[in-house]
Amino acid sequence: MFIWRTPLLLLNLVRRMVWISFLAAAVPIVLLAPIVALDATARKLFSVAVPGTLEIGEYCIFAITFLAGPWLLRQRRHVRLETLLTMTSGRTKAAIETCGFAIGAATSGLMVWEGIRLVLQSFQDGTILYGYLAVPAFWMYLFIPVGSLLYLIEFCCLAVESAKNIQRPSQTPSEPLEDAGQIRTLP
Repeated sequence: MFIWRTPLLLLNLVRRMVWISFLAAAVPIVLLAPIVALDATARKLFSVAVPGTLEIGEYCIFAITFLAGPWLLRQRRHVRLETLLTMTSGRTKAAIETCGFAIGAATSGLMVWEGIRLVLQSFQDGTILYGYLAVPAFWMYLFIPVGSLLYLIEFCCLAVESAKNIQRPSQTPSEPLEDAGQIRTLP
């Protein structure tokens, strides 16, 4: 019985991780808004920039990209082949989506591998990102393998779902999932 439940348990765990990464992406957004507002106000009123604002903005946008992307992909709100998909239907549409998800999974897998190499190398070298702020590079680079791993898992899940629609052409894989973002619990 446990063997049959394991994939569903793992899928629920991954979905929770994707949801947590989405919530974690809100932190840089919340930090970024007042910092940019403060900088804009200081520039306008006092002709002085708040030191480090540009760097903080860059770091926040970098983190948001890798943290929120997997959730957007799960919602099917990420970049898609809309033009091609609108010209096709049924099995062809499902096959195109499956190929797109497979390419996305392969690309994400490569980014996980290279991201891990980059993190380890920057940690061993003690690389520092210098600017107004001095930040150890590996802290920023950690977003690459973590976010890419979540992308990889999501692409694989979507590829499997889309491949099932090749067998069942009545399903429309391009529609957003009704239960996307919801986490099912086992009885």
